[in-house]
Amino acid sequence: LQHLQEEKREGTLKSNNYTYLIKNDQDSNMEDFRQIPIFPSYNDIYLKENPIMRPNIVNSTYSDANMYLDTHFRLLREDFIRPLRDGIAQIVYFQGKELMQAKFDDIRIYSGTRIIAPVCTQRGIIYRVKFENENLKAVLWESSKRLLFGALVCLSNDNFKTMLFATVADRNVEDLHKGIITVNFTNDSRLKLAQMNVDDTFLMVETAAYFEAYRHVLEGLKEMASGEIPFQKYIVHCETDVLPPTYLMRNRHEYSLKMLIRKESLKLGPVFDNDDCYYSKDGLRSLRARDSLRSSTDGLTDNLDNLMAKLTVLKHAIKPTLQLTQKETMQSAKFDILDFKTWPSKEHLNLDESQIKALQLALTKEVSIIQGPPGTGKTYLGLKIVRVLLANSHVWNSNGHSPILVVCYTNHALDQFLEGISTFLEHRIVRVGSRSNSEIIQKFSLHNIRKSRGFIDSFPGHLRAMYAELLDETRQIECYIHEKAACLEISMKGILREEVLEEYIPQHHLRSLMSVKKSEKNSSVMIEWLGVSMIQKRSVSKAHAQDRGNSTAHDDAISGPSFQDDFIGVVEEAEQIRYERMEEEDDVRKQIDASKHRAALLERHMLANVADEGEDKNGVEGEGEGDDGEGKWEITRDMKKKLQNVVKSELKKTNHMNEEESEEICDLWKLPYQKRWELYRFWRFNYIGSIRRQICRFENEYQHVVDRMIELRNQEDMMIMKKAYVIGMTTTGAAKYRKVLQEIGPKIIIVEEAAEVLEAHVVTTLSSECEHLILIGDHQQLRPSATVYELARNFNLEVSMFERLVRMNVQYVRLDYQHRMRSEIAKLLTPHIYDKLENHESVYKYERIKGVATNLFFVQHEHLEEHIREGKSHRNIHEADFVKSLCRYFICQGYKSSQITVLTTYSGQLHCLRKLMPKAEFQGVRVCVVDKYQGEENDIILLSLVRSNLEGKVGFLQIPNRICVALSRAKKGLFCIGNMKMLSGVLLWSKIMDVLTQNGHIGKELQLCCENHPDHKCYVSKAEDFSKVPEGGCLDPCEYRMNCGHVCALVCHPYDPEHEQILCKKPCVKVLCEREHKCKKQCFQVCGNCKELVKKVIPKCNHIQDVPCSVLPEAFSCMEPCPKTLFCGHKCLRSCGDKCTFKCPEQFTEQLDCGHSTVIMCYEKQEAEMTGKKIQCSMKCSAQLECGHSCAGTCSKCSGESLHVACEMQCNFINICSHRCEAVCSEDCFHCLQACENKCFHRKCSHKCSEPCPPCTEPCGWACKHAKCTKLCYEPCNRDPCSMPCVKKLSCGHPCIGLCGDPCPQKCRVCNAEEVNELFFGKEADPKSQFIQLRNCKHIFEVTEFTKWMNHDDGDGIIRLKCCPKCLIPIRHNLQYGEMIKRTLADIEVVKKEIVKIWTNQLEEFLCENESNLNYFPCASEAMENLMNLGATIRSITLISEKVHYFSKLGKIKRKAEQLSLFDRHHVAKEIDSLCKLIDKAESKVDIMKKQPELFRVALYVESCCLQKKAEGMHSSKILTTQLKSSKLTKEKIQEIHDEITLMSLVPLELVVLVEDKKSILDTRVLRQGHWYKCSEGHIFNTVEHRSHTSACPQCRSSENSQD
Repeated sequence: LQHLQEEKREGTLKSNNYTYLIKNDQDSNMEDFRQIPIFPSYNDIYLKENPIMRPNIVNSTYSDANMYLDTHFRLLREDFIRPLRDGIAQIVYFQGKELMQAKFDDIRIYSGTRIIAPVCTQRGIIYRVKFENENLKAVLWESSKRLLFGALVCLSNDNFKTMLFATVADRNVEDLHKGIITVNFTNDSRLKLAQMNVDDTFLMVETAAYFEAYRHVLEGLKEMASGEIPFQKYIVHCETDVLPPTYLMRNRHEYSLKMLIRKESLKLGPVFDNDDCYYSKDGLRSLRARDSLRSSTDGLTDNLDNLMAKLTVLKHAIKPTLQLTQKETMQSAKFDILDFKTWPSKEHLNLDESQIKALQLALTKEVSIIQGPPGTGKTYLGLKIVRVLLANSHVWNSNGHSPILVVCYTNHALDQFLEGISTFLEHRIVRVGSRSNSEIIQKFSLHNIRKSRGFIDSFPGHLRAMYAELLDETRQIECYIHEKAACLEISMKGILREEVLEEYIPQHHLRSLMSVKKSEKNSSVMIEWLGVSMIQKRSVSKAHAQDRGNSTAHDDAISGPSFQDDFIGVVEEAEQIRYERMEEEDDVRKQIDASKHRAALLERHMLANVADEGEDKNGVEGEGEGDDGEGKWEITRDMKKKLQNVVKSELKKTNHMNEEESEEICDLWKLPYQKRWELYRFWRFNYIGSIRRQICRFENEYQHVVDRMIELRNQEDMMIMKKAYVIGMTTTGAAKYRKVLQEIGPKIIIVEEAAEVLEAHVVTTLSSECEHLILIGDHQQLRPSATVYELARNFNLEVSMFERLVRMNVQYVRLDYQHRMRSEIAKLLTPHIYDKLENHESVYKYERIKGVATNLFFVQHEHLEEHIREGKSHRNIHEADFVKSLCRYFICQGYKSSQITVLTTYSGQLHCLRKLMPKAEFQGVRVCVVDKYQGEENDIILLSLVRSNLEGKVGFLQIPNRICVALSRAKKGLFCIGNMKMLSGVLLWSKIMDVLTQNGHIGKELQLCCENHPDHKCYVSKAEDFSKVPEGGCLDPCEYRMNCGHVCALVCHPYDPEHEQILCKKPCVKVLCEREHKCKKQCFQVCGNCKELVKKVIPKCNHIQDVPCSVLPEAFSCMEPCPKTLFCGHKCLRSCGDKCTFKCPEQFTEQLDCGHSTVIMCYEKQEAEMTGKKIQCSMKCSAQLECGHSCAGTCSKCSGESLHVACEMQCNFINICSHRCEAVCSEDCFHCLQACENKCFHRKCSHKCSEPCPPCTEPCGWACKHAKCTKLCYEPCNRDPCSMPCVKKLSCGHPCIGLCGDPCPQKCRVCNAEEVNELFFGKEADPKSQFIQLRNCKHIFEVTEFTKWMNHDDGDGIIRLKCCPKCLIPIRHNLQYGEMIKRTLADIEVVKKEIVKIWTNQLEEFLCENESNLNYFPCASEAMENLMNLGATIRSITLISEKVHYFSKLGKIKRKAEQLSLFDRHHVAKEIDSLCKLIDKAESKVDIMKKQPELFRVALYVESCCLQKKAEGMHSSKILTTQLKSSKLTKEKIQEIHDEITLMSLVPLELVVLVEDKKSILDTRVLRQGHWYKCSEGHIFNTVEHRSHTSACPQCRSSENSQD
């Protein structure tokens, strides 16, 4: 160390990580720190040269203010960038699997991070992100310091070439277990995020730095001009001669200290008039009365004070101030504060000698430094200072209102200090920051004052109007973003239903998907298609499958209280840090919970694989109502878990099918499952992308509005704080509200715990208006914490302004009298830590600690510690067991739990202790780490030092500051346990051990003494030894006679000597009743009424029952079976004392009219007979329908086999294009929506199959070395197929088995001999045979025989493509038979044109027939004109026909509505106009079908109005009509209303029949393959139009007839 110091003095000390500048050296390469960005850049992470750093100068002065600001800016910025830089360097070094296994010192990494969804908050847009947590199962998130609130995270998807920065916005432990965290991206990062792909995954790294505090302080340092730093001569130049405050030089004779002597309350008004936030609603009258009384008494007091002041001034004029005595000063209202001789004595001020010196320094020096060792009353003195300053505000605040700013390091210290101020200042305190844990201080919080009526009324009207306008705007945008965000979040949780993805699935894919009927009513086709439909079945465990009735004890244990609730509550360090860092009671957690709730509501509607509500936590489905347990599929829990893991794994994947590949798919059900998942992810990718784009459009707008609202809120805050007398905030809060504080300009700033605060935090808190700075703290306790150890130690970053000024001999006062620790405890600190620390007389009056021989003891042991890798912590099981037992022992002595605190030096030990201390025994005992207990105290402290290892590593137990805090928290008793043999290697611990040894306060065993039997003593060194004192006394029996007459059964116990709380657990001997039954409870329990069972006759039924002795037979419910017979003839199944069964559950077989029988319950038959309804037969119909499918209806639904339900199977017909019709069998055939599969050498057709396929006019590409086609690509080729064998070699090295000029078959005669030689046509086994492979299905055939098969004429003349003889897939692409294929495709194109002509004629006929109905809608005829002008296609004419058909139905509804009243006609017209606009904009038949329920509702409304008109006074009809006005009715509700109206009407509902008619305008039979022919003369004709059942050509027949 000496060598390093010499090098440092000589300027030769160099750091490996930095270019080290000594003192006031300059470097020409250093840029102005004000030009350096706050956030790290690429160059900050990937350094070309070491950063230039200058240490914090602690032993001399800075050359100027600019260098001072530059030094602290660079040190602070490097403190949060360095861990990130080092960590990313390690990540770039490691690759692949090694990355997750590598050990990182500076950062924590989270792989597979995805953006889930945005959340709108008052501070702007934040994001929920999900990371992979498989490798983090061992992390105890409750206690872990991972992802703390405000931590900086960096995300990258390109190995950190591009970086997104964010801070943790909310930390929810429940979410962390699921791998979810909420972050707030910076503005730049949010813009970058919008440009990322929707399925991008990131690697997220976390650094422990609390970035928010860094950012605000760094911004403050950049904005601070060199001349704006107040007190530069002390802070920068370290002058030791401190002057009085400027305001005091003007008014030194105006000070008064009477408030310290009289202890009067300061009479100051509230922050705002009519401010009721501090009072209850019932107290308003008393408030007014008290105000009036106070105004009168205040006036009297002011008059007396004025008179006293005048007399004092007169006296001062006669007698100089220097000649005033202390007595005269006490009686005087004002005196010269700079003249210490005239001050009241320390006895009158109730202060000791050092305290009065500190008070004089604080009030008379513009920079005051007060050091307060433990227990010396720093806070007590600080409150005195504030009280004096407030009482003399006229001295320092004469030019206007300027509040006192109180800054503390922690929220707890701030609350304590403000609580003290509130004892003498009732109003005008403003507490800025997070929600206070103090009920007293909560009413002073900025958050609550904002809501107070007094403030709202005082806020300017135009600003209130602006705020309301912005609030409305944010709510509108929030509503939209939240709706989309919920969809976004759900999309990653499970399988989306087909209805959700409908818009993103091509129509031909959707029809193919829906061609298979759902297995269950509420199931989804999507999960059946993906092969995981069994995930919705109920699951049973193996044990449950064997025996449904058995439940295990383990199940009961799981359903009982959680493990966590059994042990004492420990303030988790992570939660404590969140509390310290949260500077505003924000809506983040509420908004996140709301977003979860929205997502949960939508899940069941959007996801196909939502867990069944009947399934409990153990995975066993509860019995549903009416579920007999038969006919249900069941799977084991293991199987269900495997399926869930499959789904989870597939949903995590990001690879998906591309658009080109998806277009080639025809039948979705023929895809392998892996391909199905890839296609699903492609649909989901499009769905998520669409939502993300919609959200992005509104995000920037929302952030802009929020920024304006934040500006308004800052104006609110400024108004509130300007009217306050005292503003309290933490150092983090001061950094955040820096700009507001600069505007307010507080003249007096008091910094509590100043020695724990980084210097930059204090400097940025100071404004140019500050005239008085008071620093209170103790640099010999905890120092400021820095992230980088090298910067803390080598660059003095851990040295606070407080410590630096003390080192530079700037004037300060140290408090010398401690009021906390008993003298033997205080000896541990003096003179080893404090050279002088006197004991106040009060500490000698403490009573001794009961049950032990000494009030201070150190238990020495050598049991080894355990290392906890997560969090780099340690624990010592031996110490934890001992401390737990000792704590219980002291509770047995009669001490309250709140009088005992257990301290430990490591968080690992904290959680070890928590698991050992049940809540039932230790509730109220506080368990805490030492660092979080500074500033606090308790009667008894139990200290576990943890460290004990063979290497002699003591960690931070070697730091004097921490030792000081640990040993100075106890007032009356301190009991430590640790390895002093190892600790004594540290000089300070060695000195402490000497003191302990000299006084007999250290040893391997602690002596315990029985309070009841002083002669009984024992020694304990481990937890097991406490068995000698089971109840805190000794092993002698108690033998105390209690009030009940029994002798106490316990052994000696010092607690509860009068046995008022001890429960006697011996059997009770009391007699309860006349029958002399004895109480069977324990003695301490209330006996109650006699429960002994006796035989009694029940008067109502005369049955003899076992009835409790104390219960009257009249009040007892007889448990005998009921003897009564129900009116149906069956016996009642209930007990005699219960009411008889209302619905008879007796089952029997009923013979139905249809001839079938069914099992029903008795009451069902009775209800059917009463209502006249027939009992429904559930027997399957299974009749053969005309289409060839079996009927899927039941006997009752099919009306006795005369009218079957519509067939829901897929249509069997093949379209002219060779694709299968995708319509349902019972509906009209639909034109083909699949992508056209026609390809050539040059391109693939991009149209739908039903649209005209444009011919390719490029030269034909079919050529080989023997021949070449010279025609255009679409024309039949003019060359013969080449019969020469292919000379190419396959990849296996064997010769190709194909023909020259054709694509080589993928099969080899040698390698795939079995497949190639498989006989089909007969010549396959010939070694000289050549083969051809079909491109569509990949089957191979022998060429000569296959050519014969292809050239064979079927003789039926049907226009169709030849199909593969093996799989029947149409042959569309083959060079060998290209001429034949091209001719067929050309014929199909002709057929398409013919279909258009036929349909156009049919549509024109329909328009003429329905002209009167369509006259209401000019858009129908306009659409027809546009169709003819632009050229009709099958697809376009289908859409127009559907629109025209819809319009015609609307016209008929409108025509019938003319019979209604004027009001009803107007309502119908409005509904029809709305539907007309929607249909006119429809782009597909699906869009029109979606509006079918609305058409049905309007038709039903008109019919209901007509029915109501006919049957006037029918109340039920009016109600139904009113309900039908709502456009938000579901299909099911509309159907219910339809059924009720049908029952009321005696005739069929004409409009309803019309709407339900699904018959198309167009004859769709012309789409089918078997109806189009080509005769030998080349004429193309169909059999539908000519109503012919033969394939005779009508043109040829007419020519033959003309010849005849």
